[in-house]
Amino acid sequence: MNRTFLIVVLGCGSSSSTNEAPVQPQPTVPQRVLPSDSPRAPRKPTPAGDRVEVLVTNTESATDLVVTDEYLYWIGGGQFEKQNILRAPHQRDTSPSLLFDAPEGAHELVLVGDRLVWSQAAWSIFTMPLTGGTPTELVKLEDAPSQMLDRDGLVVAAYMPGETGDARVFRVSKRGEITEIAKLLGSESPHIAFDPKGDLYVATDDAGGWHRSRTVVFGRVVEGRVVPIVKQPGGVHLIAADADSIYYVSEDNLVNTIYRLPSGAKKPLRLARDHENGSITALAVDEQYVYWAEYMTGTADGKLWRLPKTGGGKPQAIADCGETTRLVFYGPDLYWADARLNRIARIRR
Repeated sequence: MNRTFLIVVLGCGSSSSTNEAPVQPQPTVPQRVLPSDSPRAPRKPTPAGDRVEVLVTNTESATDLVVTDEYLYWIGGGQFEKQNILRAPHQRDTSPSLLFDAPEGAHELVLVGDRLVWSQAAWSIFTMPLTGGTPTELVKLEDAPSQMLDRDGLVVAAYMPGETGDARVFRVSKRGEITEIAKLLGSESPHIAFDPKGDLYVATDDAGGWHRSRTVVFGRVVEGRVVPIVKQPGGVHLIAADADSIYYVSEDNLVNTIYRLPSGAKKPLRLARDHENGSITALAVDEQYVYWAEYMTGTADGKLWRLPKTGGGKPQAIADCGETTRLVFYGPDLYWADARLNRIARIRR
């Protein structure tokens, strides 16, 4: 499955540009938060990189990190091998162990209550205790999950691949019962985020990608209907929310750009732009900053960035980042799994 990489998840040659002025839209829990080549000049390491703590190394293609007090859980495996569920003690310089050998590979690992939940091929969702054991098939779907998260239970965004398939957002009970939240006609690969008040926001990718007939959706779910909040014809790749604003990634002249839309506003504020040969693969916000992970096409020299949520100043590179699709807040730290640098790391916020 091609994942954009909610999600909760998380250029390199020069500093990112910022602009706090409003711009016209372009035509065209505790474990989680809620992804053209060109030569670039070498860059000096950032001083902030000294604050990075590497917890696990030599874990290939690490993704979908879950953090608890005692253990770290993630999906990993060789680049061309099926992805299994791994875990390691929550400490520095530790070694991973295999928790579950997923016969068909695991995807979208999340923590719901005290159980791990993930999807496998054939669009089935499984659950298992944190200690491991035999997984239980929770539900078998007719569509492909694109994001799963815990919000008073399991919430799933899924879509039917193909030219005419639809997307939807729904809840799954502990018994595997499905309650539909919203249906997205003619849309693909939905992304979801809840704000602290419990309002659900949903967005879909660019309709001009593989399927020109796709419908772009970006809005708040109200009584089963998606109410548009701003026109974004190029689609929205990632979203995050706090009590005051919605943050999202879209394209501006083919460059990934981060916007903030304050509550009640009709025009978004442009916070930062990525580089032309980069893409933003994870997005998260805390009380002070918006964070994002950058993937540089064909290389391992992206960065993890942050910027005050209100904008202003230049984005600060706080860590090296090869390929990261989820950023996890846990206590005072920010965690991530890196599928290209093959490690799990954290940094003090």
